[in-house]
Amino acid sequence: MPPVFLGVRAPSRWCLILALAGAIGGLAAPSVARAADEAVKKKPLEWLGGYKQAALQAHKTNQLILAYFTSSDAGEWDRKLEDDVLKTDAFRDWALQNVVLLRIDFPKYAYLSPQIKEQNDKLREKYNIAKVPTLLFLDPDGEIVARAGYDEAKMRDDEHQGHPNAWLKFCAEVLKNRPPDETIIEQKGIVEGMKYARKHYICLMLLVVKSNTPFFQRKQSDLLKNQPFVRFVNRNLAFVQMLWPDDSDQSPDAVAFRDFATRFKIGPAAIQLVFWDFGYDKVMAKITAWDNLDTDPMIETFTRVLPHADYGGAWLSDFRTGLSISSQQKKPLLVLFSDSGEYTQSFWTEIVKTEEFKDYSRKNLVLVKLDYPTTPAPPPPGSDPPPAAAPPATQPADDKSKAATDEKNRLADLYGIRGFPTIILLNSEGQNIGQAKYQKGGPVPFISELDQVIKNDKQRRTPGL
Repeated sequence: MPPVFLGVRAPSRWCLILALAGAIGGLAAPSVARAADEAVKKKPLEWLGGYKQAALQAHKTNQLILAYFTSSDAGEWDRKLEDDVLKTDAFRDWALQNVVLLRIDFPKYAYLSPQIKEQNDKLREKYNIAKVPTLLFLDPDGEIVARAGYDEAKMRDDEHQGHPNAWLKFCAEVLKNRPPDETIIEQKGIVEGMKYARKHYICLMLLVVKSNTPFFQRKQSDLLKNQPFVRFVNRNLAFVQMLWPDDSDQSPDAVAFRDFATRFKIGPAAIQLVFWDFGYDKVMAKITAWDNLDTDPMIETFTRVLPHADYGGAWLSDFRTGLSISSQQKKPLLVLFSDSGEYTQSFWTEIVKTEEFKDYSRKNLVLVKLDYPTTPAPPPPGSDPPPAAAPPATQPADDKSKAATDEKNRLADLYGIRGFPTIILLNSEGQNIGQAKYQKGGPVPFISELDQVIKNDKQRRTPGL
């Protein structure tokens, strides 16, 4: 006789199966949820295809752009790099936090829209890309911060799969050594700007704003943050920004500007850039429209009318002039901070006056020498204190001497000068690429060290080498 269930019907085989499946599902639910959460966290990398979109995002986040020049369907090393490095969880996690990703593709078979193909060809030419894969770290304005090829980015033999530590270390160093943004150097008004231009033998750039609407205020502000524009101005020009003065304004700058505008037929555009050459007393260029995300065409226009500096290799005493010549001639700037002490005299005799150094510097350098008073040596320990210094002369120094002294002191502070002689080497972009002090050995080892520093900097900044 079959068993009798009081008040409960015996469960069928299918009921038992469904109940068991539900129990298993209930046990598995947390792990499924965790897997779903992990899938959300493991967000795939988004490589943008448009440069302007990448630049806008980089400006918004103040991050570098990592531009990956590749041939997606024809590059054997590109595919290996992607499988070993760029598609790893470790790189994805780093990239999502630190850079804006931009893929510049040159496929052999796949279709590219005409707009993207034109963009990619322009970027290849602009950045001198000779081979793929190449990776460039760009600031939000498109200036090269660092470059890498396959050898720098590849998986190392001693690394575990999925952990490209050498490449991640390279990336971290790039971020750590990212150059700080420059602030534009400007004069207080058109009167002071013209004086400054004449003193340093450079041209004057005027940024004149007539419309004070939010749109043009933002356009003005964005331009003054654009690093290619800022660097071009700081290397080559005196700079003044000003509002178009009211007719009732009789201040010296307002009067001077109205006279300037009348003489050179400067119209009242909402916003404009005016390039004035003091040597010819002539406005060489005016621009009323530009794209702050792509200032290259504007800078090229001003570069074409920039007077060519006549420099034959002599030592200059004006840092600002030397910086401008260095920028124009694409030569490094060597700045000698000197005094009348023994070591400075030895450096001058043993290196600077030699024919080897003269020949090298004439071909490769722009030279600036900044002289400072000799600081007396401190008295030996336990000796009597020195007598009180004589009171300063009652006749004050003239304004030009004081301004020159102030400028030299500013430069000494800027470059951390703690003794003489100290030699600073700047590239043609104005970046400090090396510092040295006097050591015995003559011109040959000194020139060799200079040459190596210059070559390293050129390799760092020039893709495709």
